[in-house]
Amino acid sequence: MGSNLDLSGLSSISKLTLWGVLADNATLPWNSMTHIDLSQVQTNMAFGLLFSCPNLVQFRFENAIHSFEEFEPLDVENPVILPHLKVLCWENVGRECDTLLLLFLRAPALELFSWVDGDDIEEHEDHLLAAFCSRLPASLEAFTMISESPNGFPLIALPPDTRVKEIVCEHRTSNFTPAILASILAPLKPRKGPEGQPQLPFPRLDSLVIKTWSKGGRDIQLPMQTSMELVITMAARAAALGRIFTLDVEGLVLNWNSLLFRGPLYGGENLILRIGKDKITPTWYQALVPQLAGLFSLNELD
Repeated sequence: MGSNLDLSGLSSISKLTLWGVLADNATLPWNSMTHIDLSQVQTNMAFGLLFSCPNLVQFRFENAIHSFEEFEPLDVENPVILPHLKVLCWENVGRECDTLLLLFLRAPALELFSWVDGDDIEEHEDHLLAAFCSRLPASLEAFTMISESPNGFPLIALPPDTRVKEIVCEHRTSNFTPAILASILAPLKPRKGPEGQPQLPFPRLDSLVIKTWSKGGRDIQLPMQTSMELVITMAARAAALGRIFTLDVEGLVLNWNSLLFRGPLYGGENLILRIGKDKITPTWYQALVPQLAGLFSLNELD
């Protein structure tokens, strides 16, 4: 028998935080709820709350607990529209309700989307997530994805006219391949516009964060060519935007072949490159950007 958390009598509450509640489902004053934060609760209960509160503004769900008992998910056959939802954070554990969320949820005012894949997510969910991302609205400002998929990240599916300012891609394995990096880089390069002219997707994007897990306690060495492509692409983007762009890389070692290219790096004066948890700018990058090297020299004198 499943247990039910009944809070329907609290008609005045609009914000709810639940941590470690092992109920199978909950009953709330559905129409008054605007903010829900969940941690260590069962996925089926989180799903029921998300799809049952029509006036949600913020919904966060992390540290999902697997439900090992069979349950009857909500009878969802048509899109569920949450017109006021601005923040959605969800941890996917590969259950039926995760699939239903990707298929049927619509959030036309969404500004922040965060998706965390759990262990052993099947490959077909990559396609469902890409389809969901293709429906994200132009209002989107922040996109975060934590994944173990060997296919990388579905950035190519994001509508290029979104207002996204920050993208965070974290790969939770020590097998970060050039193909995974390509899934991040390719969608950020100029594309052909309606009239055949090159257009820069995500024109408001000014921060990219790339993270991965170290291998045996050591950061992963990116191939030289891949490392150089990442820096050149981001510097060119910064130049095209004409403003500061920040690239944070953690868990990866970037290198530069000064024999192939000594600099100066086009757009480098607008690209802030920070490596590792300590966010250190590598010396080879300082050498590529004369303005940056001069700034570091002044800091040393101080």
